[in-house]
Amino acid sequence: MAENTDNASISFLEKLRKGLLRMPSAQGPDALLAKADSELSRVEDPAERVRIRHVLAQFHSLHANFSQAHAILDAADADCSVESDSASHTAYVRATVYHRQNNFEAARETLAPYLSQDLVTSDLELAARVHTLHAGILDALGNPEAAHDEYRIAIDLRERLGDARGMAIVYYNFAESCVRRDEHDVALEFFVRAYDIEKGLGELASQAQSACHISILMARRGERDSALEFADESIRVATQSATPMIIAHVMANRATTLEILGDSIGRERALLETLDYLHEYPINAILGPVLGNLGTMYLGRGEFEKAEGYLQQALEMAVRDGFQYNEGFWLFSLGKLRFETGRFPEAIEFLHRAVAILRSVKAHVYTLEALHILAQAHARNESSREAFDALAEWTKHYVDEHTAEIEKRLHDIQESRFRERKEKEEEIYRLRNVELSQALEDLQRVNAELRELAAEKDEFMAIAAHDLRNPLGDSRGMLQTIISHYDVLDKSDVLSLCHDLLTLTMRMSNTVHAFLEISRTDRRSTGLVINPLDLTLLAKRAYDRHTTRAVAKSITLRIEIGKPNVWATGDASIVDAIIDNLVTNSLKYIPAGSTITLSVNEEDGAPFICVCDNGPGVDPEKQHLLFTKYATLGAKTTGGEESLGLGLYLAQRMASRMGARISYRENPGKGASFVLHLLR
Repeated sequence: MAENTDNASISFLEKLRKGLLRMPSAQGPDALLAKADSELSRVEDPAERVRIRHVLAQFHSLHANFSQAHAILDAADADCSVESDSASHTAYVRATVYHRQNNFEAARETLAPYLSQDLVTSDLELAARVHTLHAGILDALGNPEAAHDEYRIAIDLRERLGDARGMAIVYYNFAESCVRRDEHDVALEFFVRAYDIEKGLGELASQAQSACHISILMARRGERDSALEFADESIRVATQSATPMIIAHVMANRATTLEILGDSIGRERALLETLDYLHEYPINAILGPVLGNLGTMYLGRGEFEKAEGYLQQALEMAVRDGFQYNEGFWLFSLGKLRFETGRFPEAIEFLHRAVAILRSVKAHVYTLEALHILAQAHARNESSREAFDALAEWTKHYVDEHTAEIEKRLHDIQESRFRERKEKEEEIYRLRNVELSQALEDLQRVNAELRELAAEKDEFMAIAAHDLRNPLGDSRGMLQTIISHYDVLDKSDVLSLCHDLLTLTMRMSNTVHAFLEISRTDRRSTGLVINPLDLTLLAKRAYDRHTTRAVAKSITLRIEIGKPNVWATGDASIVDAIIDNLVTNSLKYIPAGSTITLSVNEEDGAPFICVCDNGPGVDPEKQHLLFTKYATLGAKTTGGEESLGLGLYLAQRMASRMGARISYRENPGKGASFVLHLLR
């Protein structure tokens, strides 16, 4: 019952994730949110309540309800005091909320205690998430080199996990980082990788974001039709996701695509539509860039008063939220505006600040543009020396930085080659030593088995030759008697001799059959076909095969099914052969009027088939000889059948080859029970 409850909880949690985060319903989230509240009041397991709250917090952060998201995580922290293993997961979710708020310092502080190797060994999946998020935080804080190191760690962890969804997240974040470093071709490659995975998984929100970035990069390459196609798809998929943050994000990025394609009117309309949408859903992380883009658009048109109002609002939001890249770009735009309007001292002040920030986040193209306008502003302000100094300082800094980056890349390549060589050497050592040693052990084991089989075959052949020599000699003597004295033998004498010949022939036939069965058993053991087995079906087939023989000896054969649908694992042909052997053994030794019962059941969860009879049973003093070669247990066959004492030995041998075994049990009254114990 507990297991069913756990499964139901897991099923609801997955439904909640899908309905709120991955593929939201067109009918809205209200029903699922109400169901989640009901589950929280019903579920007793603190860990399960924490997992539900994580999904709810992520949902509210996507809708820019950050205060509500943090309140939900506070409640999760209260449960974590009981279930401490959930604390690291809650910290990760809280850091994602801070990240969406652009509160990057708070996000980094929240993650700091979990950026250790211990987390990798204890929870690989969480470690991958933490390093992915940390890379994005470092990138936003203007440390792209450290961010790329974190991305490499995250990609390695995701590959070890085989986590497609996680790989898409890393690819997307890494592509965004490449955009900020003006590495557009690399960015496009990784956005496309992320998009393909997200589309295959049906991740609507993520697919929409990747599509809009692909649209922008396609526009930069001049591929107008493809750019517009991806822009339209991003809007369509974002609308299906019913997530305000995603919808606003792709609306804003569609405006960027139209800007690059030179559609000024379409860009203005798209930005104003996004601004109207953000009045209903005030998401600061998107509102700031939209205001700034409106400002740069009006700046390009020469509408300076309107442009300055929008740019000033965008700058204030970027400074407040700590988003350095945006702060540097809006400072650059305001400096350019002041230069265009002849306010050169103010332009110089803004552009100096812009250069410092843009240089720190390695936005080299915009840094150079800012320096160019800064030099012109100094020239107009008759302070050319300061312009030269600023340009010289940046050039020296860029050369030093570029040299250091090349050296680091060369060092990374060297380290990578060293690791690859070391891994190959270790692999060669393993192949030479470990696998060779294992192969030698396997060869020795196989050789030992072959020697054992060869010795057995020699023994069997010697016994067969011995057991066949006497009957053949007797048969030859009888035939010679018939041939030599045919004219003096009467009919009854000939029939008597023929009857004796038939008996000897049957004995030789049984001997040959036994040794052929040994050979077949060996061949079966090398080509086992292991499959699920329906034991009830196998028992019924055995009943059909032996009913005629049982009736001929006036023996009752019946089936007893103790439990329906008993399944096991094994080779069906071998199980059939074992059951045939056990039933035949009973038919040989029990008298007319007896009963053989084929029963199917489980014992402590282990499946078995039992062949039980009410015959004479096995002498307790001879039971230790059961399953040995040529065992003579003292019992006489009831129909004069020949017995070489190999039947039970062969049955046990066949069973062991597929991991099964046969046991003997005495019946409470009298008789014998042979039980074939099989694997589940």
